[in-house]
Amino acid sequence: MIPLNLPPYEYRINDQEDGRYIFDIIRKKYIKLLPEEWVRQHFIHFLIHHRQYPAGLFRIERGAVKAFRKGRTDIQVWDNEGKPLLVVECKSFEVSLNKKAILQASVYNHDLKAPFLILTNGLKHFAFEFVENEGVMGYKPLGDIPFYNVVKSEG
Repeated sequence: MIPLNLPPYEYRINDQEDGRYIFDIIRKKYIKLLPEEWVRQHFIHFLIHHRQYPAGLFRIERGAVKAFRKGRTDIQVWDNEGKPLLVVECKSFEVSLNKKAILQASVYNHDLKAPFLILTNGLKHFAFEFVENEGVMGYKPLGDIPFYNVVKSEG
């Protein structure tokens, strides 16, 4: 796997007969190491150790409705009252982040209505704040990945 545009961390890799696995500190088990999982694990550690998100508020690969079909969000962060704060859509570092990827992430967030949305491929990261003005809903781009205390106070 390639180095990402995220702080490095001491990951744990386990080689098995059917491939390599990386330890997920949220699900507390080894997950097949694919490029998207490499990005997801790095981003989880980034949010916890560099943006102060509490690990106990994470939900990984949870169901979401996507244009009347079921899908899975990569990372969700919820508040202590059970309300969604942040949705992260992770792509492989081999995938460019374009309008289609941003649309997919926003569709996943349609029902959750988390106030913050992030799209990352590990090399580039885009953060958005969900806004509603006079009945018109959309996303405002943010300059950086928000810290937990900002998300918590806005959510």
